[in-house]
Amino acid sequence: MRTSTTAASVIALVSILWLASPAVAHGNMKHVLGTVSAVDAAHVVVKTKDGQSESILRDSGTKYFRGDATAKPEDLAIGDRVVIHATLGDPPTAKTIKFAPPKGGGH
Repeated sequence: MRTSTTAASVIALVSILWLASPAVAHGNMKHVLGTVSAVDAAHVVVKTKDGQSESILRDSGTKYFRGDATAKPEDLAIGDRVVIHATLGDPPTAKTIKFAPPKGGGH
């Protein structure tokens, strides 16, 4: 019994640390979760759960999705919740941006 309790504790701790991380290397990509706080033609700024701001470049190769449906760059708006996969470069460049309207709100 003690071994299964220890294993469960380790799994729970790893899960908590993974979920708490706002920007995690995802293979060879940076994974950014949060809310759009600023957006223009060249970049998007994401406020993460820990209150930090991540500025991510956007280019002609960036793909946009509202949920699972293809979207347009101009559909992305301040307040949207996002999951971004970006390059690990400095600055990072978005490859995919998945977004949804704020909880309880819509566009």
